[in-house]
Amino acid sequence: MCRLRHRRSRQKRVKLGGTGGSTPTIMDANRLLYRYLVVDGWCCRTAEDAIRRCAALLFHYGHVHADFEAAVVERERNHPSGLPLAGPKVAIPHTDPEYVRRSALLFARLDAPVEFCTMGNPRRHLSVSLIAMPAIKERELAADVLEFLISLLTDPECVSRLEQAAGAEGVYAYLQHALRQAVSRASGPNRAESEPAEKE
Repeated sequence: MCRLRHRRSRQKRVKLGGTGGSTPTIMDANRLLYRYLVVDGWCCRTAEDAIRRCAALLFHYGHVHADFEAAVVERERNHPSGLPLAGPKVAIPHTDPEYVRRSALLFARLDAPVEFCTMGNPRRHLSVSLIAMPAIKERELAADVLEFLISLLTDPECVSRLEQAAGAEGVYAYLQHALRQAVSRASGPNRAESEPAEKE
């Protein structure tokens, strides 16, 4: 079982981009995950092509503004998001909250890897097969979500499980499991060990 490292010094409540007037915290991060934003088998020519397809899907479902796509592409050029792992390579392209309408996490597993530049070392190229694109409206929450994603995607066992999952449904099920584990560890003994994820 993989172990996610999720450090949390305080539980600050922030409003997510959902509806119904609820005020979930980072403890309820599984509410950011939607089945329709977990895709498998995409054929992309380049990293930019993959980024644009991810952004277009978020826009299609109303999670981001029209200029989100251009903002993510520009940020990736200046601040590459490829993670230099020992096993399968992953990337976390993202941009600022001002381009987001409703918070969500998108995960895409590619049919074949595309070349991303490495975070912190743009001259090094990585063959990336898994992309996580966070679109977070709340600035206070964005850093926590990014921390969770980096923790998840730098764990070789977790990445291996995502790579081996059976189709988009398998990827989605494992992500739900990983998010519930992270929430359970961060919540401590006073909260239920797991909560049902929203079905979309």
